Amino acid sequence: MTTMVRNLDDLGRIVIPKEMRTQLDLVSGTPIEIIGVEDGVLLRKKQKEPLCERVRRLREEAIREEAGPVALDYLDKLLASLEV
Repeated sequence: MTTMVRNLDDLGRIVIPKEMRTQLDLVSGTPIEIIGVEDGVLLRKKQKEPLCERVRRLREEAIREEAGPVALDYLDKLLASLEV
């Protein structure tokens, strides 16, 4: 991949060069993740999280919020059915 330099404008925007947008299949409306890393910012297409990962995260949140055993049992069953 080529390195290109673009200046940040007063509103904090940059333009991704057309050549890169074409190469990476970035079209208007493409969701972009902005991730802070140790030495800068990483931009990438939003990664589609599998449903089982979303349910696993929801289960962890339910545990933190002290959801009842019935709710956790439903989440466990749903997770097991998704991982088949």
